Amino acid sequence: MLKNLFKVSSSGETRVLAALMTMEEIFKGTKEFKHEVFAKVQLELNQFGLLIYNANVKQLVDVPGHEYFSYLGQKTQMEAANQAKIDVSETKMKGEIGSKLREGQTLQNAAKIDAETKVISTQRQGEGKKQEIKVRTDVKVYENQREAEVAEANAELAEKKAGWAK
Repeated sequence: MLKNLFKVSSSGETRVLAALMTMEEIFKGTKEFKHEVFAKVQLELNQFGLLIYNANVKQLVDVPGHEYFSYLGQKTQMEAANQAKIDVSETKMKGEIGSKLREGQTLQNAAKIDAETKVISTQRQGEGKKQEIKVRTDVKVYENQREAEVAEANAELAEKKAGWAK
């Protein structure tokens, strides 16, 4: 009796779900369809304290002279193969673009570092030249002060000599 109850319940739930789906949805989503049927039937069996441990849904097959499911299977396989080709091409494209992007960034960063290095080097050379000029200037000022002191001393000496000569 339980076996007959299960068949009636599962057939009814299967018909209800199948009525809500297109043939293509049923064919492509066999696992989801099976899961939904089991879930609905289990709700019915819960009132009797019964659990579904295992069940099978028969594969959809063509009737002689009509190859609808066969063609759907071929279509699904071709779509999957084509999508795989597209996915491979897209992944390859992303890899090549990413590689070129990294190479470009590396070259840009290297050029930026080279430019910054040249700027810093030029600044340091300029600072060195400024220090050199400052030292030369300080030396020249010192030399001029010494010459002025010597000239002043010579002038005083000449003045004193002139005073003695009188």
